[in-house]
Amino acid sequence: MQRLGRVSHATKRGLVLRVEEAPREGTLVYDEARRRVGGVIDIFGPTGMPYICVRPAAGVKVNLTSLVGKELYIMGEERGAGRKGAKVPGMRKRKARA
Repeated sequence: MQRLGRVSHATKRGLVLRVEEAPREGTLVYDEARRRVGGVIDIFGPTGMPYICVRPAAGVKVNLTSLVGKELYIMGEERGAGRKGAKVPGMRKRKARA
């Protein structure tokens, strides 16, 4: 289990965390008891210390406000690969100039 970050606050969309290194969107997030909390749906803010938004999983029976100030974790997924190199539909690579 790798430490992801501390919950800053709860919003209508989910939980906001400040992280040192952003995981990929869709990465599953867990609490300290290894219970699934949800998944990463958005990465925003400065690139040095970004924020992420975690949407609660469908079956989560934890009050989101009770997680404010708590540490959340990921289970060994890759970090930092986020949006870099993502394929965009309809985009082509440029041809190299001679």
